[in-house]
Amino acid sequence: MDEVRASVEAREGYTDSITAAFASAAEGAGGRNPLRTAALEAAACLYAACFAAARVTPPPSRRTAALTAPVRALMGRRLVRQGEDVHRIVVRGGRVRLLPAGYWTVQGSGADERGWRYQVTEYGPSGSDAVWVPSSEVLHPRLTVDGSRPWQGVPPWSWAGDDSALLGGAVAALSREMGASAGYVVPLPHALMTGQAVGGRSDGPGIREQMQRLGGRTLFAPSAKSHESLEGGSRSISDWEQRRLGAHPPETLLRTRDDASAAVLAACGVPAALVDPGADGTSQREAWRRFAMGPLAAAAAVVEAELSVKLNETIEFDFRGLWAHDLQGRASAFQRLVAGGMGIPEAAAASGVLVE
Repeated sequence: MDEVRASVEAREGYTDSITAAFASAAEGAGGRNPLRTAALEAAACLYAACFAAARVTPPPSRRTAALTAPVRALMGRRLVRQGEDVHRIVVRGGRVRLLPAGYWTVQGSGADERGWRYQVTEYGPSGSDAVWVPSSEVLHPRLTVDGSRPWQGVPPWSWAGDDSALLGGAVAALSREMGASAGYVVPLPHALMTGQAVGGRSDGPGIREQMQRLGGRTLFAPSAKSHESLEGGSRSISDWEQRRLGAHPPETLLRTRDDASAAVLAACGVPAALVDPGADGTSQREAWRRFAMGPLAAAAAVVEAELSVKLNETIEFDFRGLWAHDLQGRASAFQRLVAGGMGIPEAAAASGVLVE
């Protein structure tokens, strides 16, 4: 009876989510989705690259060989964008393989995930397969969870929902602004536009017809001076100068986009200096150190714990190959340790100077 109730609740929750998504899109909230912004993609790309570059210890075995660079990259990317990742564990030819799930639902009562069951949908070029498997056959690392729904990972940007919506809205507004028609408007007296000169005589095709043959994006409009004579007077040529029209986003919108981008990056644990092309090397190295030693290490620990349980082998991600940012600091620490009496091998190990 409990399984039936859990199944019904899962379907109802899925239906509610779909309905809310359609309602959000109908109300225009879909334009405030940060998943389509460069800031969030930069964060996801950074985690994916670091996970792919990590070395897996122990060395590849029948279990850990499945943790290829593409698999690790997808894990890192999904942890940022979705807050979770799901791979089905299968054994083929005596080796473990990890198959990425395109969609999944979870059933079960209680917070003990050993009693959960997953419906995992895997997609191919010409179809898809949906299978039910126990939780022991699924890798499901969750970056963060809400106690009210422990079976579902929460992406970091969604905890900062207002800032994320602000970023999505600012980018959507800029996109609409950049979609405005661009070109030049040239105000001309009516006589010049039509080729009807002063006094009623015809001077051939008008300027409008002649210029339009060039295929340029130029619009001719009647000048405010059209009612006055073209002969004599002190009319300035500036009366009929062309004016550029097109996208012209306000500075406040651009600043809002930049500020919201920094906020969303911070929510994902990525210092803004890492993606700022104008940042100097010193600030970027410090930003990299903070990222590598903090959010990246924490995300890796979440994945390592899940892998160790499900693959029944203690697995660690080694990011020391990415430590170039801290070489000077580690060298200084090594020097102080040796000066304090510690042996060279011990000091090198403690400071991390030697990276295999």
